[in-house]
Amino acid sequence: MSGRRVLLAVLDTNVLVSAMLTPQGVCGEVLRQALAGTYGVAYDARILAEYEEVLRRPSFPFAWVDVEALLEVIRLVGQPLLVPRRQLRLPDESDRPFIEVAFAIRANFLVTCNKRHFPEQVGQGYTVIGPSAFLDVLG
Repeated sequence: MSGRRVLLAVLDTNVLVSAMLTPQGVCGEVLRQALAGTYGVAYDARILAEYEEVLRRPSFPFAWVDVEALLEVIRLVGQPLLVPRRQLRLPDESDRPFIEVAFAIRANFLVTCNKRHFPEQVGQGYTVIGPSAFLDVLG
């Protein structure tokens, strides 16, 4: 066993939405790499609840069975956490769980298609990164 630290990432909901809308796209590959164990995915109950709420919206064409299968795989391959609430000023309060989880586990990356919601000054110890750049890191 090598002493190399496994990369840890928190995936913003928009990455999962994009992956399901365009499975052969960049976000689809980010998700495939997670499912293959290339990096660890961290989440908490709030993140899973948001994933489910957003992916089940009638505005998306996703079958419920596909949403449930994706959530189950994330539960199986991911790293569930209980994290303390932090004092933060955020452009979008709904992004709080993603930042708190990333900070709590000292994730390497918070992967999002909308970097402006995650200002660098709250990044403390992790990098906010887009899906394409994240794939470059993964090699």
